[in-house]
Amino acid sequence: MDDKRTFNTGVREPWNPVIHALLKAVDCHMSLFMRRGDPFHAQKAQLLREYVSELKTWIHAEEERVRSGNGQPDMSLASMDQGRLES
Repeated sequence: MDDKRTFNTGVREPWNPVIHALLKAVDCHMSLFMRRGDPFHAQKAQLLREYVSELKTWIHAEEERVRSGNGQPDMSLASMDQGRLES
């Protein structure tokens, strides 16, 4: 199976590596939970899953907002970094 995404948008693109890292963290927590039985890791995995779900819901809503003509995405990592530097 090809791991490359075949669908991408200006809204989605900067979040793809973030979501990927979060899902890898979920896998790491679950692996530790399975090996050690420490509920901390199961709880953190669930917290990250919920965050990813909320983030994807926001991305879909933002994509719809842009599609409907109510704005342009300003989601480049450069613009995010610039906003943080100006704060």
